[in-house]
Amino acid sequence: SPADAIPAFAFMGTHLTQVTLPSTLTSIEEAGFAGTAVSHITLVEGLQHIGDYAFSACNELQAVELPASLLTIGNGAWAHCAALQSVTATSQAALRVVGQRAFLDCPQLAELHLGNAIESVGTKALAGTALTTLDWSACTRLIELGDYMLVGNNVLEQVTFPANLANMGRATMLYLPALNAVRLGSKGEEVPAYTFAGSNMLTQSNLIPNDTKQIGDYALYNLDHTVRIILPSTVTYIGTRAMAGTTALQK
Repeated sequence: SPADAIPAFAFMGTHLTQVTLPSTLTSIEEAGFAGTAVSHITLVEGLQHIGDYAFSACNELQAVELPASLLTIGNGAWAHCAALQSVTATSQAALRVVGQRAFLDCPQLAELHLGNAIESVGTKALAGTALTTLDWSACTRLIELGDYMLVGNNVLEQVTFPANLANMGRATMLYLPALNAVRLGSKGEEVPAYTFAGSNMLTQSNLIPNDTKQIGDYALYNLDHTVRIILPSTVTYIGTRAMAGTTALQK
């Protein structure tokens, strides 16, 4: 019913600046508020789904508080929101799935708390943001990250993933010039291609988790400040140019 959902494209591209959502709302469909001038919106408790591009290119929007009831964030839901600075949820939030490009190219997004129940985060979900730290160590249900998830972030310094993270996409931390501390999950058997490529402020020797079997192509490419890399005895395959450009490595 209309009180349960905001239909797809309902207000897209309008001059809407303020909105009050009904308390019965459970879903905001595709591009429902995309390209509007909304500067503040209260997402009501009971809301479970935010559709693809629902708030994309809302350039006046500065902060979002996610309700504990929210389960899914669609592809590009807040992509290209030029003024967005914070997205927060409580640690008890029910959020499970964050879609591809969900927060892509939000250049002022420096605060992000999605709760501890997330299971999957899509390709480029946090690319082009202004996060300085990402600590998901308490997200014990997180098992999958998409490709290029953090690419284009020039100020990100520390990343911590939960121990149970099993499936990490390619190039998760590709060319992050400020990155200096990382902890990967220990359940995965592969460090995928381009995982750390070009993130050349990394110096820690224990980048490769225990029990890793494969190190993908260019995974550690051009880490020219790293002097030592510990390879677990479980490694059976090292890909093409996996450690090329690690010019400071000591024998």
